[in-house]
Amino acid sequence: MVNLWHSSSVADELKSRSHLTSDEVALLCAELEGLSSKQIAKTLGLAPDAIDCRFQRICAKLRTKTRREALRIAVAYGYIDDRPAGPRCLSA
Repeated sequence: MVNLWHSSSVADELKSRSHLTSDEVALLCAELEGLSSKQIAKTLGLAPDAIDCRFQRICAKLRTKTRREALRIAVAYGYIDDRPAGPRCLSA
């Protein structure tokens, strides 16, 4: 029971500290789907460098070094649901 409370407490702390926007969560969902920066950029009408910059901001907010690590954190703390039924982005 204490473990569950601690996990919930850590998740709440991460969410309150990170302040991920819905656009940032959407980028993490695109990462989960395996899309490259070029593919995401084309969809959004932006330059790939702009997408990379946005991922750098996400990593800074989540205190990670890579976008894959940021994705794992986002899944672990409930920003993204990656169950077998298919990835779903949850509200930030």
